Amino acid sequence: MERPVSGCTSRAANECTGGIWGDVELRFAVCGARSIRVSTAKDLSAFTLIADRALNKTAAVRIFDGDVLVREGEIAKGECSCSFSADGLELWSPDSPKRYTGALISEDGELRISFGIRRLTSEGI
Repeated sequence: MERPVSGCTSRAANECTGGIWGDVELRFAVCGARSIRVSTAKDLSAFTLIADRALNKTAAVRIFDGDVLVREGEIAKGECSCSFSADGLELWSPDSPKRYTGALISEDGELRISFGIRRLTSEGI
C-alpha cells in the first residue's frame, strides 16, 4: 500500500496482512500424546512404538505393510509404549529400503509414523 506499516495493530488498522510465510501443520493430541516414535531392539528381534507421554486413555496400536495390517496391540492408560516381535518382517537396507507404518489410534484421532527396522551404531568414539 506504499506506506510504512509496523506492528500487528497498525497492520490491521491499515488493512495490511501479517500472514503466515511458510508451511503449516496442524497436530492433534491423541489420548494426550502429541507424537510417536519407533525404537528397535539391539538384536533387531523386536521394535517398540513409543508415545511422547503416558496416555490419558487406552489406544490401539497398528503396524501396516502398505495397506496390510501386520501387527496389532494397545497402549493402556498411563502407559506410553507397545512392543512387537520383528519376526517375519523385512529389515531396512540401502538396497531394500523396506518401510512400515505405525499408527496410534483412538476416538481422539490418529498419529502415524513411517519407519524401517534397522540398527545404526557408532564404535570407537
